[in-house]
Amino acid sequence: MAASPECGLLRKGTVLLADNVICPGAPEFLAHVRGSSRFECTNYPSFLEYRKVADALEKAIYKGPGSEAQP
Repeated sequence: MAASPECGLLRKGTVLLADNVICPGAPEFLAHVRGSSRFECTNYPSFLEYRKVADALEKAIYKGPGSEAQP
């Protein structure tokens, strides 16, 4: 993934905003950010441009490298 923390592109507080995560869809992105404790995610339901087709935006805030879940 291009925005992977391991690439050194993200700093604590970086905001990723992805559009069209339902249609056409971004399942790998959603699984990555939602499945990691390094990101705080918020989903914003919307509609596909100029149509009444359900879609959404996903905001993911990078919390930093030390944000992995603690046992």
